[in-house]
Amino acid sequence: GESETIPFGRLLVAAGRSPRTQGLGLERVGVEVDDRGAVVVDASLRTTARSVYAVGDVTGLLPFTHVAAHHARVATPNALFHLRRKADGTVPWVTFTDPEVARIGLTEEEARRRWGDRVQVTTAEYSELDRAIAGGQPYGFTMLVGDPRGRLVGATVAAPGGGEAIAELAAWVSTGARIDAVSRTVHAYPALAEGPGRAADAHVIARYARPRVKALTRTALAALRVLGGRA
Repeated sequence: GESETIPFGRLLVAAGRSPRTQGLGLERVGVEVDDRGAVVVDASLRTTARSVYAVGDVTGLLPFTHVAAHHARVATPNALFHLRRKADGTVPWVTFTDPEVARIGLTEEEARRRWGDRVQVTTAEYSELDRAIAGGQPYGFTMLVGDPRGRLVGATVAAPGGGEAIAELAAWVSTGARIDAVSRTVHAYPALAEGPGRAADAHVIARYARPRVKALTRTALAALRVLGGRA
């Protein structure tokens, strides 16, 4: 029952978007729409009318400009040459705040619901990244999420330049690469995009720091020294 007055200068309301498909006569050619007015498409972006394809916001899938461009690259050859290419569901999200928040694939929470404690998570803080420190932006982090086999299934970059850094991670996620691949990739120094590499490095270091791995490594090195002395 209490009220509070908060002074402000401007108010931004983000109400979302709805497809405008009314009045186009889609029903006459057999193109179905859902209860939101979005055109119903399959994985190849074909509508319920065999020769009609739809791309971008009108499909109601993901209202991003880069998604619309991807859809066009998929639907155009499908429509012209009767191919069955499918739209990629591994799409990066970027919120252009300060810092930028970019993500791809599964979040840590989503991955844990699927695999529980077998999920592999590694992070890197930008407070330790030289380019971020030199640029006066030493804040933010990169988080990489791996499945039980160490394959990269998701990533979040909440840091300066996150929208640029997520592109590399989107490529790794879409190809099913392991987190180790990010660590082995040479990243320019100093650069903000080095953040994902640092997170992957931490994953590799933690794996080799396990007691069992350290014991096996010591045994292997001792054997090599003996063999090297006999050679």
